Amino acid sequence: MEPIIGYDQSQQWLLNSILALITLGIALELRVADFIAVLRQPRAIFVGALAQLLVLPAATWVLISLVPMHPGIALGLLMAACCPGGGMSNFFTSLAKGNVALSVSMTAISSSIAMLMLPINFLFWASINSDTSELLRAFDIDRGEFILNLLMILLIPLLVGLMVRHFWAGFAHGLMKPLRVFSLMALLTFVLAGIGGNLQLFSVVMAPVLLLVTLHNAMALGIGYLVSRAGGLSVVDRRAITLEVGIQNNGLGLAIIFAFFDGNGHMALVAAWWGVWHLVSGAILAWLFSRRPLQ
Repeated sequence: MEPIIGYDQSQQWLLNSILALITLGIALELRVADFIAVLRQPRAIFVGALAQLLVLPAATWVLISLVPMHPGIALGLLMAACCPGGGMSNFFTSLAKGNVALSVSMTAISSSIAMLMLPINFLFWASINSDTSELLRAFDIDRGEFILNLLMILLIPLLVGLMVRHFWAGFAHGLMKPLRVFSLMALLTFVLAGIGGNLQLFSVVMAPVLLLVTLHNAMALGIGYLVSRAGGLSVVDRRAITLEVGIQNNGLGLAIIFAFFDGNGHMALVAAWWGVWHLVSGAILAWLFSRRPLQ
């Protein structure tokens, strides 16, 4: 039996609103200066974007094609791979003595570009795997409508947030924390309510989810390091890109799973555990980096 974190269809507008609020919260943290800074280090930004937006989803497709797993887990891993970088990567980069300015710029760029690419990227990779493609058909998702709806829900709050941050920086700064707390608490309420009604089913799928997410996160960190090293970047830049690729905004992914995939249990557990584990792995790797010389 497929674990489903169910909700009343009349709550769809609320889920979409939570998703929009999460996006707005991300946008309020972005500054025009972060985008301008890209011009000072274009190669590093290009290498980082290549690793995060192309290599990670492609490698994830290879992983789900080679390793036997439930299609819902596979879709969850693809969703995680297509999400933008998480803000905690900036903090971990600082701890790791990496290039914080590059990390901040990459977060800004990936958050903006991924809002446009996420639905297209996700559907593309999910469609060329037979198991995930079959599960997508079971969800009866109109692909054009999915892309359009998700772009509207993500793009409008992104633009509004950028405008508010640019023209009313003080107001934006005061709004960031309460908005982030409110949106994540609202999302958490949906998650806990759904899991509470399916504890026995979730206990069965938990072990493979823990193992595969841990493997996937290690792969993401490895991709960040190897691609940046192949790009001939400095040690501080490699540390920033490694952590940026390995720290994903899975709160956003979880909200999308609820809003568009009926709260599919396998997908939701992947997103939820990714959101926990990447903080553990990121902290450990940042500590290890900090103990190594920069040469």
